Amino acid sequence: MKSNRHLGRLVPLLAALLLSGCGSGGGKIEKADPADCIIPADGGTVKQVTDLSVGEIVTFGAYEQDVDPSTGAEKIEWIVLDVEEHRALLLSRHVLDTVPFNETKKRVPWKSCTLRKWLNKEFYEKAFSTSERTLIAETELKNDDFIYLFNPVNTDTTDKIFPLSFAELNAYSGVEGERYAEATPYAQSRATPYAQSEKLKGIESLSVDERYFDGNLKEKNVSRDVIGRTLACYWARSNADGWKTADRTWIVGDAGGGTSVYLLNVGVRPALYVSW
Repeated sequence: MKSNRHLGRLVPLLAALLLSGCGSGGGKIEKADPADCIIPADGGTVKQVTDLSVGEIVTFGAYEQDVDPSTGAEKIEWIVLDVEEHRALLLSRHVLDTVPFNETKKRVPWKSCTLRKWLNKEFYEKAFSTSERTLIAETELKNDDFIYLFNPVNTDTTDKIFPLSFAELNAYSGVEGERYAEATPYAQSRATPYAQSEKLKGIESLSVDERYFDGNLKEKNVSRDVIGRTLACYWARSNADGWKTADRTWIVGDAGGGTSVYLLNVGVRPALYVSW
């Protein structure tokens, strides 16, 4: 009977431990400790949102990136784009996957596209543990872009995960690494079958050399760190002025180029707000 009493005291303690940190225990999910989940690259500790700094690199969540499932998912690196009192905007440092803006050839706004469903369901559940999800805020997004010239059809949405819009890409263009990104090996591999069928090389991308940098990027205040890197295209949330097109960022760091919504050689670079 004595041992049973001790066991009875241990059960609530074990349950509390399972519900803490960044694991995914069962039962009621408590708010995760950001210090356990959001890890700055410089090794600091995040306790308050204001501990984050614009331009800082942090890890949060995990997703397959090296095309070797035996090693498990790799930590996702994020660039901090904006910091407010109770929330911060994070943008994936890399293009993480290739998914069409919409699976069928039709004129479609962000509100009804299949990429929105994929990001807020499949990616959200795969990349973040149950407790990590408690740090991701539901965000009201302004979607006032046009899907067809002078024909506004987009409406505001509430999302957890989303691509940046054309306006947001421009607003945060001064943050180092915000506009350009490399694709992970996994993202490249996902684009390969489609690309081969269309006689393409994979994710639409560009290897930047000295000549290209001096002629196209230097005047735009892009860091010389991009020289020698292969920059990938990725979807924006905005719609382009054309039928069956959605904005995607150009590989050179400009936003606003349109392409067909169903293409599989354009990458996905998620953004989200963390809040606690």
